[in-house]
Amino acid sequence: MNGNSEDSFDNLDSLRAPLTSVSAGQPTKPRRNRVRDRHPGFTQVPSLWKERLKGAGGAVHDLALELLHERWRSDKETGLVVSNALAARAGVSRQTKPRALAKLERLGLVEVVRQGRQAPRVTMFHWKC
Repeated sequence: MNGNSEDSFDNLDSLRAPLTSVSAGQPTKPRRNRVRDRHPGFTQVPSLWKERLKGAGGAVHDLALELLHERWRSDKETGLVVSNALAARAGVSRQTKPRALAKLERLGLVEVVRQGRQAPRVTMFHWKC
């Protein structure tokens, strides 16, 4: 650099924000973490589910955990709609979803009600059958 150019940081006072623009003592609204809002840090798994899901495939296990989370979030014991979006949140494709639901039904964890082309609805069991 030559000595003739002026550095924009030479006069730091011109870069400071005026004190009137800073809100003194006013709390700022916290930013929402959308990822954390969608997926809390943990999902409670009933002992029955833990016992029966041992050895289950990845898609079955992932869908089971997402169903437990959705049941907690919606507070619905019966008639929980298993949409393709819910399955996608679990990382389960729409082609794999029927097989995973059938496996959960065979394990005795859910009862699946299929209604034509509508998304299936499940009733979840948390107790010993």
